Amino acid sequence: MQAIEKKLEYKILFFRLGITQREVAHKLGFTESYISQIIAGKRKSKTFDEWIQRKLYIAELKGVNI
Repeated sequence: MQAIEKKLEYKILFFRLGITQREVAHKLGFTESYISQIIAGKRKSKTFDEWIQRKLYIAELKGVNI
């Protein structure tokens, strides 16, 4: 159940940031399938985690409710 909740959190985050999985993959230099595996909890990526943290920090600074 926890993996499903995490996946949903990522999907909502991308939606609120106005970005797609494809765009995330392109920005990070990953394949779309790799991003899907990260979101599904099958893989981990320090680069992805750091990118998410930066996006959340920037959104917080701008006062965006995520």
